[in-house]
Amino acid sequence: SFFYSLFKGTYNFIYVTIYSYLVDRTKMFFPFFFYLFLFICLSNLVGIVPFSFTITSHLNITFSLSFLVWWATCLLGFYESGLAFIAIFYVKGIPFVLVPFWALIEVISFIFRSVGLSLR
Repeated sequence: SFFYSLFKGTYNFIYVTIYSYLVDRTKMFFPFFFYLFLFICLSNLVGIVPFSFTITSHLNITFSLSFLVWWATCLLGFYESGLAFIAIFYVKGIPFVLVPFWALIEVISFIFRSVGLSLR
């Protein structure tokens, strides 16, 4: 059918375009990010139609999407790295006295990243 051909062509075009940038471990996540991109793109295109509603203009939709991606990143980080994932909160080269304070700031900024992404 026409829609299947259109969808498959779009999928293949985007996959071939970014294929060289993907690492073998990350290729399995391509369908998720493709459908996320497609959902956001089509939702915004529906908003162009007169008298229609753009669902991505609501905070609960954007927050849900950003929280989903943030939570998946955390889970995959712990799955792939174990407790070494916590090392992203420590910055090398700072004085030892500032390490706990700096780690607290990094944890807070990491948690509020999903909120910041949802407000864009």
